[in-house]
Parts: sequence; C-alpha cells; structure tokens
Amino acid sequence: MTQERTFLNEVMLERFRNYLQDGQLLYDIGKPAYDYESIFSKQIYKTVDCNPAVNPDIVCDIEAIRCPNDFNAEAVICNGVAEQCENPFNVVRGIDWMMKDGAVALFGIISVGYPIYDTDYVRFTPNGALRLLQRHFRLLEHEIVRRDGIPSYIYAICRKE
Repeated sequence: MTQERTFLNEVMLERFRNYLQDGQLLYDIGKPAYDYESIFSKQIYKTVDCNPAVNPDIVCDIEAIRCPNDFNAEAVICNGVAEQCENPFNVVRGIDWMMKDGAVALFGIISVGYPIYDTDYVRFTPNGALRLLQRHFRLLEHEIVRRDGIPSYIYAICRKE
C-alpha cells in the first residue's frame, strides 16, 4: 500500500467521518478498490462510476455532468479521480452540482510528485488543487503528502455553502 493510501485510510477518512452524521447519504465517486462501505456503515454508502463493468451503485459520468439522478448528496468522497479525466474542472463542478448545501466532501488529488500513469491526463500543484476546490467549496482542512520532499497528494475536506 502506498504512503498516500495509508495516509488516506489512517488519517483523512477518520477526520472526514468526524464531519458526518448517521444516516447521511454518501457517494463515493470512482468505485474504489478498497472496501470503504464498512468504514461508513452508519451512512447510506453508494458508489458512482462511469464504467458499468465495475458494478457501481450508480453509473454516471460526473465529468460530463450528465447524471440522471437527483443526488442530494450529504457527503462525497472523490479520491484520485480528477487527474484521470480530460476536464478535472468539470469533475469538481459535477460534484458541486450533486451536493446539497451544507454537504461535505473529501477530495484526494494527485500532485506533481506522484508517478504518472498512462491513464492520467494531469497533475496538480498543491496550490492549484486548493484554488480549484475553493472556487466551489469552503475549505475546512487539508493535508499535503510528500515523497522525497515533493508533493504527491493533496487531501482536502470541504463544505458546500
């Protein structure tokens, strides 16, 4: 497990849970390879992905903001998704669209120091990622994970006002 994933699992998910209430509707964007449903057993946990082959609860292209559902999300997790999309700005807009006022989101955005994969489009600087999120949300807290002193991941917990 990478240090970024370990930090998410051991630090940021626990912090994020502190903002949640029992029974809240939580959407996890980009069906994760890890079982987060058990971590969020007190919430109504749903996965959202554009690929029906991964069996998400809801098939939706969040980047294109073409989601047929009325989401009314009270909480959202979006980890490692924006950099794999052609237009990461539309990903953030789509999440903003699906969230109710007062809802919270946990974003994990890959930064310049993380290895680049063939499926990736972009890498963010920490300031660039935070500016992108602050255009839509109030930043509650954030952390930057580094590899050899270079930012590799930005985690941010935000609220829709």
